[in-house]
Amino acid sequence: DSGKLFEARLAYSRALLTGGLSDGEEKRIKNALLEINEVLVFSPTLTPDSVIYTIKERDSLIKIAKKHNTTVGLIRMVNKISGDTVFPGQELKVIKTPVRILVERESFRLNVFLGKNWLKEYTVSIGAEQATPTGSFTVTSKLINPDWCRPGKPTIPHDDERNILGTRWIGLSKKGYGIHGTTTPGSIGQAVTKGCVRMKNSDVEEISELVKVGTEVEIR
Repeated sequence: DSGKLFEARLAYSRALLTGGLSDGEEKRIKNALLEINEVLVFSPTLTPDSVIYTIKERDSLIKIAKKHNTTVGLIRMVNKISGDTVFPGQELKVIKTPVRILVERESFRLNVFLGKNWLKEYTVSIGAEQATPTGSFTVTSKLINPDWCRPGKPTIPHDDERNILGTRWIGLSKKGYGIHGTTTPGSIGQAVTKGCVRMKNSDVEEISELVKVGTEVEIR
């Protein structure tokens, strides 16, 4: 039943956070979690960390997200919907648990958690020569089609071919560092940046919709 699946998801996720797993063990756990998430997250199943919200007159996804301290992107992902149109009487599942990000430099992975529960992962690039800082940070800004602001150098507009930031910038509380897209997708999965976390544009666009200012980001 959903109660046992909820407990299993927490136990599996705790194992991922603790670390020390072999590649095979980690792969098996994540595959199991993907199946569990289809039942607990991406379905109408009510869980301890979710509510079913009935749309009212003049409601919008932005209003609903703000009311429940979540993001429009997460509401869309959980309910498998696109766009912003909702109608009175429609029921949406809303996750109350905040999104957290864990970047693992050694494996070039960015993991998305709902609270303590693993949701999904993406392959990323990190800084060459250990340039990506480790520690706990928060999201401080989100930009679409960002200009590249370089300390002591002219800013490069987003539509300039020299701009390497791709389609999104997610600024971190460590000044000058962030998570961003790329103009060279072939570089993903390597230690090649000056310290930022680089993602495919399609991936960073999805992540940008899931996080908000204040979202916790751990890099280790």
